[in-house]
Amino acid sequence: MYDNDDKEKTDNESWKSVGSAITKIIICICLCITIGFIFNSCGVSKEDMQECKSVCGTRGMISVSEWSCQCGWSSNSNDYVIPRKKK
Repeated sequence: MYDNDDKEKTDNESWKSVGSAITKIIICICLCITIGFIFNSCGVSKEDMQECKSVCGTRGMISVSEWSCQCGWSSNSNDYVIPRKKK
C-alpha cells in the first residue's frame, strides 16, 4: 500500500520537473528570439546616413540616429530631424 503512494509521488515529481524544464526552455527560446528582433531592428539605414551627410555638408556630421542627425556646426538646436517621405 505504501509502495504505490511512493511511486505515484515519484511519478508526479518527475512530471513536474519535466514540465518545469520544458517551460524554462520555451521561455529561454522566446527571450532569445525577442532579443534577436531588437538587435536586428536597431540601426541607421544607408539612406539616412546619406541624407545626413548631404544636410551637414563639408563641416561633417557628429552623430546620426534613427530619429535625428547632428552636424559639426553649432546652432540653437544641434539636432535636426530627418524628414520621412510618405509612401
